[in-house]
Amino acid sequence: MGLRQVANKYHSQASKIARRRADKDGKLPARYMRAVEYYRDCAARVEALILPEDETPAETTWQLESNRQAALASGKAVTAKDKVANPKELLEKVNAS
Repeated sequence: MGLRQVANKYHSQASKIARRRADKDGKLPARYMRAVEYYRDCAARVEALILPEDETPAETTWQLESNRQAALASGKAVTAKDKVANPKELLEKVNAS
């Protein structure tokens, strides 16, 4: 479980307490307000430990580390004919290389 999931669990617990214990006006008694503030404070402390690098999704990381070659990596230059070609023709050219 990552730090983001831990922080989200703290936030969800605080929200759960606030939903269950609020009166008709939406106000919380002092003892429940302290509990909600405690969970929010814990979540803020965990979020402070999260580095910006940790926020990148796994899909993005995988894509950046891919060994797949680019479509124009065959060494051929793009011609005027390629600029007006449809995607099917461009794929055929790449696959023929």
